[in-house]
Amino acid sequence: SLQVQLSVALDHKFIRLSRYLIQKMMMLCLLALVSLSAFSAVSDAGIIRVEREACVEVHKKFETCTSQAYEDYKAAHEAGEDGRPDWLARKSCNYMTAAVEDCGNMLIGVCNTEDEVTKLKDQQLKGILAQLSLSIAEWDSEKCPAVKSHVDRMKAEQTEAEDDACVEIHNKYETCTSQAYEDYKAAHEVGEDGRPDWLARKSCNYMTAAVEDCGNMLIGVCNTEDEVTKQKDQQLKGILAQLSSSIAEWDSEKCPAVKAHIDRMKGEKTEVEDVAEKEDTCDEVVVIFNSCTLQAYEDYKAANEAGEDGRPDWLARKSCNYMTAAVEDCGNILIGICNTKEDVTASKDSQLKSILAQLQTSVDKWDSEKCPAVKSHVDR
Repeated sequence: SLQVQLSVALDHKFIRLSRYLIQKMMMLCLLALVSLSAFSAVSDAGIIRVEREACVEVHKKFETCTSQAYEDYKAAHEAGEDGRPDWLARKSCNYMTAAVEDCGNMLIGVCNTEDEVTKLKDQQLKGILAQLSLSIAEWDSEKCPAVKSHVDRMKAEQTEAEDDACVEIHNKYETCTSQAYEDYKAAHEVGEDGRPDWLARKSCNYMTAAVEDCGNMLIGVCNTEDEVTKQKDQQLKGILAQLSSSIAEWDSEKCPAVKAHIDRMKGEKTEVEDVAEKEDTCDEVVVIFNSCTLQAYEDYKAANEAGEDGRPDWLARKSCNYMTAAVEDCGNILIGICNTKEDVTASKDSQLKSILAQLQTSVDKWDSEKCPAVKSHVDR
């Protein structure tokens, strides 16, 4: 079949189908999807009640309209590309707008409400859209108003469903925290149970239930785990100060929910660990820097062993190349979390200051103006 041929062409790139065949396949796919989804909506959902004469007439006009839309689509294909970009995407959009949007609007009235027709449109477009996205490389739903409206409706429905779910989740959360408080209050009314640290234990139970357990109910489509954890930490931070001052026997280490909060506040890494990590990073940077300067020297030595190249100022040029590589380029590697740009520039100037004195006395025809790295140093 054409679909099998297309799959082989895409997967192995050995068979090249003509654009004409691909277009024909898309025409058949679009026609089938529009026709079948309309038939399904009529027979399954009972949107168009054929027993009523008026509705039969409306349905006939709808069928005529979709058939004409297809004929126009087919004619556009037979006429061929018009030289403007995204031809196939544009013609497919025109067809869907006519067949689904415009023809679909004919169904609104005594036989179908606008909401019923909109649902029919969305059923049709949902099936077509998956085909278009896969089959037409240049397809962009944002450029086709009919499809964009469908996509926007789907997003709005999803958002509305999520909002409803979030309200329900929040209500359950409120019920949960209220129940936790009632249990805490009941425990107080019963009084001490003869075991040590009674008030501390009951307070821990309440916080574990209200903050930790009830808080976990909020994790999901409405809140990420990180967002809920931050909320827990805000709640516990305020409570903990009161507990420590009002309950003599309070020990945060004995209450898992509070201990977890304290551990998070301390952070996964201590300040010492952060410093150690930075030192390790800086050590790696120094290794890379040393390797860079060594390579620059090897290149300089190789150039010297190769001898003069017949061009003027050979030794001055090679010396400039070496300083540019070793001091300027390799030096830039050091800029970052380990050294500021100003620190590295000061180091470069220190190096170049000592080297420059030697160059001026040992390299014939040395001219600092001709070596950008050195000239920058002199200018500074």
